[in-house]
Amino acid sequence: MLRFLVLLLTLHVGSRAGAAATLCVAGCDDHDPCTEDRCDGLFCTHVPASGAPCSDRDGCTVDDHCEAGRCVGTPVVCPADGFACTDDVCVAGECTHVPVDGACVPADACTAAVCAPDRPGHDVAGCLPGVARNEGEDCAEDGDACTTDVCTAGRCDHVAASDRATCTAVQGVFRFALALAAEARARNAALGPEATLATRIERVVAALDDVVRVLAGRDVSVTAPGPLADTPLQQRVRRALALLRDVRRDLRAGGPGIARKARVLRRELRRLLPSRAAFAR
Repeated sequence: MLRFLVLLLTLHVGSRAGAAATLCVAGCDDHDPCTEDRCDGLFCTHVPASGAPCSDRDGCTVDDHCEAGRCVGTPVVCPADGFACTDDVCVAGECTHVPVDGACVPADACTAAVCAPDRPGHDVAGCLPGVARNEGEDCAEDGDACTTDVCTAGRCDHVAASDRATCTAVQGVFRFALALAAEARARNAALGPEATLATRIERVVAALDDVVRVLAGRDVSVTAPGPLADTPLQQRVRRALALLRDVRRDLRAGGPGIARKARVLRRELRRLLPSRAAFAR
């Protein structure tokens, strides 16, 4: 009889506008700081609330608080580095100066110019000149995982990707990898070719460049474990993780800063995989 009454009450709950399908017996806490939990007769209700502190789990926001039932934060404003060719943005919880090579190429040219304010010889914008590229060749990276950068009719064209869902999902880690590759390249240039650690850092730079290419959907010869049913997103992430795993020992040669940021990059990549694949390292 008791089960029958509970069933009737549960069905009734489902028909009540704005009521949760929960009886108000042992309390109504839904563990969401952005709702007011209370009993409405026999039933629990969770009313959207504002003002309470909360966490939106985004390292690039501060002052997280509830607004009409949603946890929102104020985006972190990163200090500018003073160079026009970089984007000064928060990525993966860190203020990062993302190099945008495309900002160093005139509109009517197609070259491999790079944004490299940490390397000697750059101009006031932070750019280093690059060699001219031929028709159909890769050209200056525009810092967008959703474009392919290729020479077309004498210009560095940035062609929009067809798989928008995948490239949008990796945009943050892609830009973080771009910045980390630039930092490793600058570290290598500062050491000089005769340095004992130069070869190890060169391997790190090459691996990070390949991570950038993989995340942007440009294939490289990398094998990575994973089920055959991997989605395009999972394929990119697994390949990127495999590349980082291959140079894990070499990362120490770049110093504690590069090694730490590589750990952050791996962490953010793993978040893009389902929980069952969290072992991929």
